[in-house]
Amino acid sequence: MTETTIDQDEINQFNAQADSWWDESGPFKPLHDLNPHRLKFIRDEIIGHFNRELSKDHKPLKGLNIADIGCGGGLITEPLARLGA
Repeated sequence: MTETTIDQDEINQFNAQADSWWDESGPFKPLHDLNPHRLKFIRDEIIGHFNRELSKDHKPLKGLNIADIGCGGGLITEPLARLGA
């Protein structure tokens, strides 16, 4: 099979933005500004669902596997990992 669903134009678009993606003051600043609120909501919902508590080591999601699916470009993934996920 030689057909592909890869869209080279889309890849080029993301590559062009790559250097500024993690710049908290750059063009994606609004996403970065939302991150603390998104993280708190996700953390609190998971803690409640799994009857966990905020631990002294601040890793309340330790041992959980979480898939970051949706809008936000993966910017929530690293903070979730810092919480132990």
